[in-house]
Amino acid sequence: MQEIEKINLSEPLTGEHVRKVAVQEGLAYTDPEGMIQNYTGWLKGRCLMTYGLTHGFQHLGEIETIATLLGVVYE
Repeated sequence: MQEIEKINLSEPLTGEHVRKVAVQEGLAYTDPEGMIQNYTGWLKGRCLMTYGLTHGFQHLGEIETIATLLGVVYE
């Protein structure tokens, strides 16, 4: 059985790690330097919770914007 690596969620994100995810793995297509500066120092747990709790709402906002541009009315 393969052992699962434990991650300390209280550790801060390093600039090197944020750069790897933002640039090398393609997360940030625009302004990767701003993203790196913003997220460097965040605790790993905070980052996971923020994205887990807010990511879907960002897409809802995008859907509402597109619907408005297309003239779609919904209740």
